[in-house]
Amino acid sequence: MHDRKCENHNMTERTEEFDMFSYQNAYHQTTLMDNFNEFYQTQTLCDITLVAEGREIRAHKTVLAACSPYFASMFMSNLKERYQDVIELKNITFQSLETLISFCYTSRLEVPGERIFDLLTAADMLQFSVIKESTCVYISSKVTPSNCIEISVFADVHNCNALKEFSETFARENFRHVRRSEAFKEADFSQVYQLMSSPSLGITSEKDVFEAMMFWIKHDQDAREEYLASLLSLVRLKQLYPKELIDCVEREPLIAKNTKCMQMINDAKTHHLLCDWTIDDPLLELQSRSIHNEAKVYLIGGEIHQKVFKSVEMYSMAKNEWELVRELNIPRDGCGVCSYDGKIFATGGCDAKEALSSMEVYDPHNDKWEFRSSMNQARHALCVTELNGWLYAIGGGNFTTEEYSSTERYDPVRDNWCNMPAMNAKREGLAAMTLDGVIYAMGGDNGVCILNSVERFDPRTGKWYFSTPMGFRRRYFGGAVLNDKIYVVGGSDFDEDLNSVECFDPRANRWQFLPSMSMRRESVAVTAYCDKILALGGACINKETNSGEAYDPILNKWEAFTPMLSAKEGMVAAVL
Repeated sequence: MHDRKCENHNMTERTEEFDMFSYQNAYHQTTLMDNFNEFYQTQTLCDITLVAEGREIRAHKTVLAACSPYFASMFMSNLKERYQDVIELKNITFQSLETLISFCYTSRLEVPGERIFDLLTAADMLQFSVIKESTCVYISSKVTPSNCIEISVFADVHNCNALKEFSETFARENFRHVRRSEAFKEADFSQVYQLMSSPSLGITSEKDVFEAMMFWIKHDQDAREEYLASLLSLVRLKQLYPKELIDCVEREPLIAKNTKCMQMINDAKTHHLLCDWTIDDPLLELQSRSIHNEAKVYLIGGEIHQKVFKSVEMYSMAKNEWELVRELNIPRDGCGVCSYDGKIFATGGCDAKEALSSMEVYDPHNDKWEFRSSMNQARHALCVTELNGWLYAIGGGNFTTEEYSSTERYDPVRDNWCNMPAMNAKREGLAAMTLDGVIYAMGGDNGVCILNSVERFDPRTGKWYFSTPMGFRRRYFGGAVLNDKIYVVGGSDFDEDLNSVECFDPRANRWQFLPSMSMRRESVAVTAYCDKILALGGACINKETNSGEAYDPILNKWEAFTPMLSAKEGMVAAVL
């Protein structure tokens, strides 16, 4: 023994110059948890039994306390559970408890989708904050118009503030779809009131809000009719077209017999009649609360060498690509297209044999084209534009021998057409658009010559008046409104296809030439999109193209736009 002590002393003297010894086992934590997991699986050294739904789970207090503040408080305070060997947990499923306990030992979990809400409930109750946050993120990725209301309520109960805010924002932004869901129909008054009172909603007009309100009330009319006036007060009636106010709101039987509701309608009618912008009018009621979700461009119909198509291409700015979407019921070339009330209306055109009078409407909610009432007259190469809640079909021809100056007006509520005053000139292959409460119609072919003349329709007088003519004669060209100005693009003048562009400012009452496109385009599709003018497809010297160009009014120049899927002419563009 003495010799060994001397030997150790001698060794110590010889190691005085050694540095500090340091060692870390990179696998220690993993090995430790693996050993704990093995103890858990084999029920070794377990010191606590948890019970849920009558079934038991044995575990280790130290492991549970290290993973959950709930268990740490339970086992480390003076609560009676500290001294118990068996603890029953209520309002929690056995599967969720088992999942969380297993996570304590493995740091992993996997549950089927139908159990995710039970898991979040358990994680919230037992204070597994990491699991609660991760399940909230997962649920956020699964929010849809059919479940966002229920998820918002669930998130509120469990203090999941981020999930609640996300689902409520989703419901507001997708209101037009949410309002048709079963969950909206079953929602209680406070939920509907809160949603409808939002200062921003994903709607095309206040008509969507009114329809949502009536949809909810009529689901349980006896119990919900008492809320009629309260909910109608949330509809910004003064933003509705007078036509919508009378045809859609005032004529609703439940509204007509409610005194408070009729008073609100009369106030709105007075506002429209007198433009009564008094201090009694809340500014909020006069402000739009529409949320403009990502708009998409739809290219409808078209033809290649007299082969007419019913295909529809859609462009998404987010994807920066075109894709084929639900096609028309019948092929259409040179039809009239208009976006209104969150839908696309396509009417007339030709099928390579004759002019068409039929109309079909695309509703993105159900992804279908459905026929509506036909025009009184078959029309090819017409234009359709919306004014004050009516759709106007203007000009066109019979595809063979005759051009039209006649116009018709479509009532989307009653689904019928009526004849309107004719233009001063026949116009086939014209452009028409609405600006400042009047309709402008320009260019086209009258059967004798191609026109540069412009006329405007004033609904207050019911008459057409000539306006300042364009610089070029044009037919089969495109037009659009952007920043309160009219743009006309391309077209042809007899045998000459055009690449010229003009802009009309109604305040200055004059046309201005703009930079020309990079190529000549006849039968081109033109629309305003994302603060630019798009010119898509068309033909030059009878050769179709799938190329596109975009004009930026700030930079005052044209740039290449994403090519379409196919080269066509005679298609029409709409933005929705």
